[in-house]
Amino acid sequence: MTTELLFDADTDLLEYVCNENEKSRQHFVREQTSELQVDPSRLAGYAGVYELMTPRGAARATVVLEDGQLMMTVPGRGTARLIPQSATTFLFLGAVITFVSNDKDEITHLTVRAVEGEFTGARVK
Repeated sequence: MTTELLFDADTDLLEYVCNENEKSRQHFVREQTSELQVDPSRLAGYAGVYELMTPRGAARATVVLEDGQLMMTVPGRGTARLIPQSATTFLFLGAVITFVSNDKDEITHLTVRAVEGEFTGARVK
């Protein structure tokens, strides 16, 4: 595909991201974010297994609490730490993960915002 991009002087140059080539996510320009401290008992409530549908198909994400830090494992993506941005929102390998609870404060699912779009993963364990 051929496209024309126009330079607009005196404006911020924005990064161009191709949604079909998400394999280069580690090269994306990202702002450095500060990390918040979240109560370990709250973090323990996020531990579990979540199933979601992505453009690559069904995925099962496993979240565990290790040494006071949340870790997430996604087959094909590996294991990495969830970096707290708020009490419910975390960074994971370039994606934003948000844990969602019901009116009883039970975690029911998570949402993933990534270059490919936004996905919901139901908690199954």
